[in-house]
Amino acid sequence: MFDSIPTLFVLASLLALISGRALVSALFIALGIVAKVFPALYLLPQALHPRNKSLRDVVLYTAIAVSASLLLWLSLSVKCLDSALRHQLGFHLQRLDKGLSLMPNIQYSTALSLAVSTAILTAIAVQMRSEEKAYR
Repeated sequence: MFDSIPTLFVLASLLALISGRALVSALFIALGIVAKVFPALYLLPQALHPRNKSLRDVVLYTAIAVSASLLLWLSLSVKCLDSALRHQLGFHLQRLDKGLSLMPNIQYSTALSLAVSTAILTAIAVQMRSEEKAYR
């Protein structure tokens, strides 16, 4: 249930990008990133979409999406930031290994599958860009 909301934003972002509305697409992907982190995997492939014709368009798309997601996240978390940081820091300091990383609890296959899917989507976007330039 909770993955359906960010997925909706990713799909809306793709639809807006295909329709030629890059700004709306960047804002939708930002909403998806604020809802859950996994839509960030789609940011680079969407930024490299052939509709973003120049490097300036790619950088602008990425900057809009990242800044909008950070602003939304900060505005939503300012109220509870102090208590969230206190509880999070307390959680990490009470762990047996006293580490500040959750990385040992993440399976390598999970991290690998996220990296591979992002690499594949990016390769597809780069290929689409090169085909688009070849037709010009």
